[in-house]
Amino acid sequence: MAARTLFRYQRPSKSQLREWLAGYLFASPFIIGFLVFTAFPMLYSIWLAFQRWDLLSPPKYIGLQNIIKMFQDPVANLSLYNSFYYTIFAVPIQLVISFFLALASANPCSCATCTGRFLPADHRPLVASAVVWQRVFSQTTAS
Repeated sequence: MAARTLFRYQRPSKSQLREWLAGYLFASPFIIGFLVFTAFPMLYSIWLAFQRWDLLSPPKYIGLQNIIKMFQDPVANLSLYNSFYYTIFAVPIQLVISFFLALASANPCSCATCTGRFLPADHRPLVASAVVWQRVFSQTTAS
């Protein structure tokens, strides 16, 4: 028969409480920023999805009518399709291309064709991503 261990609550010591307080104080800018700029707007948007509001009169609860109306609107469906398509295809392709550009720019060869740094202006986002990947590689190989 296995011995049972009972866990009793032990009150934290003053030094532990001081450490926790210091940790929360250091984390408070992030916590406040997250709550103010991310959590509150998301929750408020969800609440507004169930309201009819013209910004002049107070919001009125209408249930799922806004969501039903959105799925019946062809323009909304097209924008949802475009967002899905962009997320599934364009973003990964851009990441793969920028990854390989970073690998090419990490090459010790110094000619402009090998580094990929002198691409036309249309490819600036790819070059920016490639530079970020190059920095990641240089940091991991240097340490």
